[in-house]
Amino acid sequence: MSRESFKDFIHSIDHNQSLRRQVAACENEEDLIAIAKSNHFNITKEDISADKKNSEAAKWFETSKINKSFHQNGNDQ
Repeated sequence: MSRESFKDFIHSIDHNQSLRRQVAACENEEDLIAIAKSNHFNITKEDISADKKNSEAAKWFETSKINKSFHQNGNDQ
């Protein structure tokens, strides 16, 4: 449940200038979680950690030989 809330929170940050300013002022994960909760999003440190890992994996895949081989084989449709 909180992972979905995390996605919704990110979407809201992208579309709400005031929320972006609040998040930009965060000094740590606790601040971020407090802002999320004050805006009715239930996120946890685990959600933030999982998102970091997913982002790192996606970045690796974009630059890896595996991804390049998919595109070379015409699987990028």
